[in-house]
This record gives sequence, structure tokens and C-alpha cells, in this order.
Amino acid sequence: MRTVIFLAIVVFSSAKSQSESLSAKKCQEFYSTADNKQFKEPSESGLELAESDEFPYMVAIGWKNKDGLIDYRCAGVLIDPKFIVAPAYCAAYQGEKPSVVQVGKTQLNEPSQAEDSLPIKNIIVHPDRKEDTFYNDIALYELEAPVAKLPACLWDEAEISNAENTLVTYDRNETESEKADKLIKIKTKLHPNDQCMEFYRIFPNADKGIMDTQLCAVEINTKDCRIQASGPLLLQKLDDKKSIPYVIGISSFTSECSGDSAPSIYSKIPAYAKWIESVVWV
Repeated sequence: MRTVIFLAIVVFSSAKSQSESLSAKKCQEFYSTADNKQFKEPSESGLELAESDEFPYMVAIGWKNKDGLIDYRCAGVLIDPKFIVAPAYCAAYQGEKPSVVQVGKTQLNEPSQAEDSLPIKNIIVHPDRKEDTFYNDIALYELEAPVAKLPACLWDEAEISNAENTLVTYDRNETESEKADKLIKIKTKLHPNDQCMEFYRIFPNADKGIMDTQLCAVEINTKDCRIQASGPLLLQKLDDKKSIPYVIGISSFTSECSGDSAPSIYSKIPAYAKWIESVVWV
């Protein structure tokens, strides 16, 4: 059984300019002079290791144990030098709040020494979040101090391409030492919401179906199906010879794998962009 935390990337090129929202202005501010390299897409054959600094905005969220060591159980994405977007269910694990993060790591050594991590100052859960459902499953994690890493941008356009994309995850499969605790890449694709619901009809926390505030994505190679996951879904836009990563979704729920790979459900970032802006930049 494999436990993973992940993010996923959609490659998408467009000459269309984003509207001048606060999110767009911040993105322009972050990338006006930044030299960010484009990531390499994985093949459809299976897992591939991410390169060093390929995803500098990747965040692992950790819980400090009684021995001063850290267990990383969730993932998110840096959207500002002081703020991370991640699932709301990561705001507490067995009643305990996470206390630290790792940013931009391609290797997690679990358990890890506390001095290698950055402290969390505050966690702001979406006001409409209810723990007995997977709706509005999104939260903001504020750091004690800004981190010197390039953030990802918020995607605030309603339309999102159905192109193939890339799942990026910390592989927690301890039986495979070559990739254990390392950042890996898997080719995936967006999945229509109405078809996605076919996998989740029996779940009581999905009583409203898959809503417009949610997205679904699935692995192309079903052998890569994971059982537990958390992290961001990103879209990579090529603009003026720059590669700019945009957050389009945050993981919320996935069913256990069967014969076919069940799609994972994400909170759709465009539906929450205004709320995020009001907390992070206003």
C-alpha cells in the first residue's frame, strides 16, 4: 500500500492575457524579473523523479512529534513568500495542528530534524468548510517569516484546458527505497466532473455531487494509482519565453484504487481566488 502527497501540473500555452485582478498583478510582480525554468514532462510509462529546484514552490506540511522529529503528512503550494494554499483537512491530524513546513524539497527524510523546517504562524480555513463533506476543502497556511522561494500564481480564469498534465508527489512507499520520500512526476489528465461523479455516488460526503467549485484529475497509467494524497494541481503557462506555474486546484478527496484509476477531487482555485486575495494581499 502506498501513501503519497502530491501536486499536478497542466502544460498550457496561450497568448491570452489574464485580467488585471489582484492575483494577476501579484503574479506579474513575482515573475517580472524571475528566471524560472520549465519543468520536463514525464512519459506515460510510470513514475519519474523530479529534478532539483524543478518545483521550488512545492510545500510539505509537517507535525512535530514528542521526540522533536517531524512527520510530513500533507502537501501544499507557496503562493506568496508568507502564504501556502493546501487542503483544509490538513489543518488538523488526529486533533493536532501542523507546526512546520519544508519548501522546495525534492527529498524528505522522515522523521526529520525540526531545525530544517519553517514554522507555521497561523492557519485560516475557508469559512464555509464543513468537516463531514469535501466541499470548500481549502485553507491558507501563514508562515512566521517570508521564505526566499519563487511562489506559484493563482489561476483566476473560469476556463481551464483539458490537456494532459503532470502529477508531482512525495512518494511515501517505503518498500521502494529508490523513490521513497522523493519528489516524483506522473502523467495525468483532467476528468469531466459529471463522469467523475460516477466514482463517488456511494460516498455520503459527496451528497451534492461534484460541484462547479471542484475539479477532477486522473492518472493516465492506472498502475500509478495512489490511495491517499494531498497537494496542489497546477497549470504551466508559457508567456514571453517564461514558464509561469498557476495553481488551479487543491486536492480534497480520492477513493481507493480498483481496476480503473479513480479520479481525485480538487477544490477549484478560480472559485476561491477572491477569498484568497482578501486574506493574503488585502
